Amino acid sequence: MTIKNTAVTVNISEAFDWRTFVKKHKPGQDSELQRQRLSMYQRVLPELEKWSTVSGLNIEEWSTICGYELSKGRVKSCAYYGICAVESAVESIDYDLALLLAKLCLWLYAMDIRLDDSPSISCLDARSIEIISPFKEQLIQQGILNLTSDLSAVPNKEEDNSIDRTIAQVLSEIYLSLKQVCNTRLSSSDQEFCLSKFVNELATVIKSMHWERKHSLVFQQADHLSPAQDLQITLEEYLDLARITTCYRVVASFVLAFETAPSAIWVQWEEAMRYGGRIVRLANDMATVLREMEEGKINAVSIVLRDLGFNPFATYSLDSPEIREALRLLKEQREVELIRFNQQLKALPLSGPFAHNVIVSMAFGVAMYEKGDFEPELPPSQIKKR
Repeated sequence: MTIKNTAVTVNISEAFDWRTFVKKHKPGQDSELQRQRLSMYQRVLPELEKWSTVSGLNIEEWSTICGYELSKGRVKSCAYYGICAVESAVESIDYDLALLLAKLCLWLYAMDIRLDDSPSISCLDARSIEIISPFKEQLIQQGILNLTSDLSAVPNKEEDNSIDRTIAQVLSEIYLSLKQVCNTRLSSSDQEFCLSKFVNELATVIKSMHWERKHSLVFQQADHLSPAQDLQITLEEYLDLARITTCYRVVASFVLAFETAPSAIWVQWEEAMRYGGRIVRLANDMATVLREMEEGKINAVSIVLRDLGFNPFATYSLDSPEIREALRLLKEQREVELIRFNQQLKALPLSGPFAHNVIVSMAFGVAMYEKGDFEPELPPSQIKKR
């Protein structure tokens, strides 16, 4: 057993109270802020639904692992995230920013699903390259994306890549929207920083998702009688890699354009984002454990099962003693990360669009995954209407 319960050694601060934060900022009827967010959700959702169709992000039509209901739920959760992730200023919420964040969130989800759908490594390579193609030359010149080592440049013969071209085109349009925001708000040097940071974080996400899917494909073909040999990654290594694929940092980099000193605030919040991303990853893995294990994916639960001496390839239910013990340990790990996150907040400025976004992404991420794979919490009347 290699996982350690470090909760007892991290006791100088309380864990961040994400439940209270969510209760205050979620759409609802209990306060003026909640009513504003609910009203904004009712505006953003139909626009996001329309945009997803017009832009070609009809995920249920081209994904083998995402059915209609799951896809429809993701559109709702992206609209919900968009309106919650925008700071309320002077009794108002920026509709344009909320819609833009909702679009980015849905695009990231579509991109993630597309890469996760890859049936082979050559297909995964081709999809990754096509999706990042709007910035390929820029990234190669900067030494961030070296196609000879990071991703295979061998053309894929397995499928038509029209879906990936569509995803790339939508990315170009989102980037153009960000560029327009930068042009109206920032100096030339700050514009360059924000745009470069977004592209670099995006490339890091795609490379990390590529790594995850590649190793899951290898994992599926491994010798299931030797689980310890097939799962060499430690939980700590996994969390520091998989926190990137929550898209926590790339969304935060998008919000930098709305700050007055983007480079300084990014540096200030780097460590807090590290813990925030790890918290969201743990919440994600615990919420989707059975589905991901059925799909043959490596996640935090399968790693802890291995550390406990159980076979991560076996079939389990949520009532299985092995799964319950793994989830218990991961919840303890999440509490440790919440304490560390809270410690970081004590030394940071907590006002402004960036601070709000970083806290929202963590708090609402945990809340929505605890609802059961990213379902937003709305008043009962709204659930019935939509």
